[in-house]
Amino acid sequence: MIDTLDFSQIKMVAMDMDGTALNSNHVLSPRTIAAVKAVYGKGIKVIFATGRMLDAVKKHLQEAGMDGVVVAHNGALLVDLKNNFIYRDDRVSKEIVNAVYTYATDKEIILHYNLGDQVMVEKERPLSTKYAYELGINLTCIADLSNYLQLPTSILMIGRKNELEKALAHIENLKLRGMNNVFIPWFDDYWMLQFIPDGATKGKAVMELANQLGMDNRQVMSFGDSYNDIEMITESGIGIAMGNACESLKEVADYITLSNDEDGVAVILEKMAAG
Repeated sequence: MIDTLDFSQIKMVAMDMDGTALNSNHVLSPRTIAAVKAVYGKGIKVIFATGRMLDAVKKHLQEAGMDGVVVAHNGALLVDLKNNFIYRDDRVSKEIVNAVYTYATDKEIILHYNLGDQVMVEKERPLSTKYAYELGINLTCIADLSNYLQLPTSILMIGRKNELEKALAHIENLKLRGMNNVFIPWFDDYWMLQFIPDGATKGKAVMELANQLGMDNRQVMSFGDSYNDIEMITESGIGIAMGNACESLKEVADYITLSNDEDGVAVILEKMAAG
């Protein structure tokens, strides 16, 4: 942990969205929007690095005047929406897709297929509706996801923590190649279990982008709040945990800012812009 922040080397800022850049109402506060724009004015690149799909990011990009580069699906998709350029577009393997679908159907667990900017479900349930409302997206109903021909960018199970832990244990016991997942707390005892392509991580995608743009890890500052942000935080030149972050992330971060509901991201970006 460091006491003061030195922004002199930073050329790119990567922000997680839910629990980080967005407040508990799932919006960017006016203060955060102003801080992002101020940092942009200094010639520093600012991107979102999120588990969300593209449709759940676009509105926030426009609000903050960001240039359209997004790490989505926890690193499986890395795109430049402004220039229609795809850096990375990985897909979950067919074996993992089949195993997850079979288990979720048998146990009646809510299942979402995420492809680029779409979220597909076989039927809309209350938790799916809540999820879509929070993200500001629409759900696409597909009669039979098992017959869907394209491999998804990620797959999401939604349920109580204990039932998702059982699902993960079962699928891990199948010893399938390419197993990769992210376990995400949501609200109360409800969690989300996201299956993503083999080798995909948010941290790896952020550093890959930095390298593509001629930067090294030391020139990246990142913000996060949860377990899936740990690699991004530890690999960055400056890794900042939110005040509301999980303890595991706080332990490895260089600095802890205020919570997402106290404009913790804006507090740091304002200091960067002022310097």
